[in-house]
Amino acid sequence: LRTGLFWGAGFLLAPTVLPVLLGFLAIGAWRLRPSVGVACRWVAVLSAGVTMITAPWLARNVSQLGGLFFVRDDLGLELFVSNHDGASASATANYRSPYWVTAHPFSSAGAAAELARMGEWAFERRKLGEALEWIGSHPRVFAALTAARVRAFWFPTLPRWGWLLWTATAAGLAGLLLLLLARDSRLAAMTLGSILVGYSAIYMVVQSTLRYQHPLWWIQLL
Repeated sequence: LRTGLFWGAGFLLAPTVLPVLLGFLAIGAWRLRPSVGVACRWVAVLSAGVTMITAPWLARNVSQLGGLFFVRDDLGLELFVSNHDGASASATANYRSPYWVTAHPFSSAGAAAELARMGEWAFERRKLGEALEWIGSHPRVFAALTAARVRAFWFPTLPRWGWLLWTATAAGLAGLLLLLLARDSRLAAMTLGSILVGYSAIYMVVQSTLRYQHPLWWIQLL
């Protein structure tokens, strides 16, 4: 229950850690697989703790914005501005593009007016639909963008110290592999690996910048 309360508070700060929790739940269920009942009770109580913390905010979303969604509703807009003709894997590059100036409410009077007219929830749902429609009609371009985002996230291009970060990332991945190969360290490898994969997952489909990688540096250095 304490773990669930902790994760609920974490979701209010950064809902992008949801895939990390799903990875942890998978590891826990695997560890408890001899006793399905224990695993189910464990997941149920943890989920209750998460719900106790997040439910008031989810209710606020329905009341104030007109729809139910998990903590924040801007995934639709992020997908929309990250996946289009001429999009870059880098958020910094996209911020400077003409497309951003005409598409994002922060810089476009037309988009801001559309947001005000429709309401935030409806606006985000529309952008999500448009983004998914573009992805479905441009699978190869989306795959290329995803590959570029993987590279940009783990091996970003920096003017000066990029090689140092690349070295730390490569050494960290090698260390993770060594942990995985060692029988008595596999649980540690699975736990740390689920953080690396789970936290970075969203940034494989939306734009990112260097600061989004900061929460993972401690694992790479470890």
